[in-house]
Amino acid sequence: MDPEEIAARWDRIARVDLSDFYTKVEYEEKTKVLRPVLERIAELEYEVDFEERVAKRQTLDEDDAERHYYSQQRRRNDIIRCQVELEMNPAATYQAEGPPVKKYRMSLDLVKAEELGVLDLIKSISEGRNGTGITLRDPDAALDNLAKWRGMTTKLDITSLGQSIAPAPAVLGLFTLEEKKAMLARLRLAQQEGGADV
Repeated sequence: MDPEEIAARWDRIARVDLSDFYTKVEYEEKTKVLRPVLERIAELEYEVDFEERVAKRQTLDEDDAERHYYSQQRRRNDIIRCQVELEMNPAATYQAEGPPVKKYRMSLDLVKAEELGVLDLIKSISEGRNGTGITLRDPDAALDNLAKWRGMTTKLDITSLGQSIAPAPAVLGLFTLEEKKAMLARLRLAQQEGGADV
């Protein structure tokens, strides 16, 4: 690749937008509401009556008849529990299903990304606890590379004011005695000229 093509690729990575990879999806979420226990008793009594009428019109084999009996018994027991709860607390309530609420979530849409021509900006795709996720190529690194390529800098050299510095030995013990004396003299001179903060 020539430098212009490389820079163009960095530019695409730096401008990446997550909306190119996700679609807003509407869904319904169930809600719960508190209702008086008296309403629950009425619902259960209606269910018992309804199921009895249906059973009388059907021909039930032994298994179906047994299932019907135990289902009805469970409903009757629930009625008794609600009645006792109401006796103990006339203001008793229970949690019932409320109206569904419309909500939105972002869903990964690789078809959309492919149509927009941005699939190559994905570094990796992985399955996680919350579904399929993506990792994009690093836009900050791409910006840094573009800035360097265009002669811009993101770092300020405050040690040499832009002048080149000869590499120094890593250990002070590698300096000769004369070099150490010269360094000390320069340091004292700098302190005298610049004050105690130098």
